[in-house]
Amino acid sequence: MNVEPIVVLSVFVVAACSSATPKSARIVQDPKAVGGCQFRATVSDTDYVDLAKKAGKEGGTHALIVKTQQERGPLGVELPSKEYIAEVYNCPAAK
Repeated sequence: MNVEPIVVLSVFVVAACSSATPKSARIVQDPKAVGGCQFRATVSDTDYVDLAKKAGKEGGTHALIVKTQQERGPLGVELPSKEYIAEVYNCPAAK
């Protein structure tokens, strides 16, 4: 019995499933937009697109911006970019 084709097929299926990219979450600023939704996590980033991707990886459909703060580098020096902090929510019915 030749087992090699089954092993190769199994590895391919696992690789294909693990490479599926999660959807990005919708960035919102109104707390009403996530009313009744399930809280998943808190994420932060300096870029909206990356923030939405991180929220999607956490299983969220919406990311509520809760705080914006000036990003700081080494020794507490303020950088020109801002960091966005968001709460991630999973909303069954997209709003």
